[in-house]
Amino acid sequence: MPRGTGAEGYLFGLLKSAGLSEKDVQLVNVQPAELVTALTQGDVDAISIWQPWAATALTKIEGTVEVVAGGCAGCYDPGTILTTRMVATEKPEELKRFMAAFAEAQQWVRQNPDKAAEINTRWISGVDAETMALALKNIPLDSRISAHTAAMYQEKTLPFLVGLGRVEKVFDPSDSIDTSFLKAAQESNPKAFSDLEPIPEDIQVK
Repeated sequence: MPRGTGAEGYLFGLLKSAGLSEKDVQLVNVQPAELVTALTQGDVDAISIWQPWAATALTKIEGTVEVVAGGCAGCYDPGTILTTRMVATEKPEELKRFMAAFAEAQQWVRQNPDKAAEINTRWISGVDAETMALALKNIPLDSRISAHTAAMYQEKTLPFLVGLGRVEKVFDPSDSIDTSFLKAAQESNPKAFSDLEPIPEDIQVK
């Protein structure tokens, strides 16, 4: 795995849930584009990595098996869109339009996975359309936020980071989550979210 990334955190979570620690395995720092080669040559026994590199290993190395995808009860590492408070204050209309476009693009990928896979191959070298299509099946394409978002940061992500010494203590992350731009996108373009299952009312962010 590439050390110091979400792939490392994911593996640590799986090890902990199995009653193991990093001392029970030998961790090798390998960059994403080199992981398939390392596995092919037998330099490593298994890899922990995000898409499309996991799919690349499955499609390019004969006999490769997927041990687990997701399934880490102690992990919470959602994709996030970050900006500064200054930008959020000074450019609210730009951010609202960005979120609306982002939601529309996600829906298009959900509805056109094969076309999206072909387009992605133009930007990620060394990955063919078949592999990218497999990768897209394992990528959540839903930018919505629920009450679980802040709760899981506090319950899972932050304690993990404290254990690694990355942050000093667990805190309430709610003040750092701004849902106004997403709400604006949902109001201005509800069609972009129409194919998603509704978020249960009891966990909707008000």
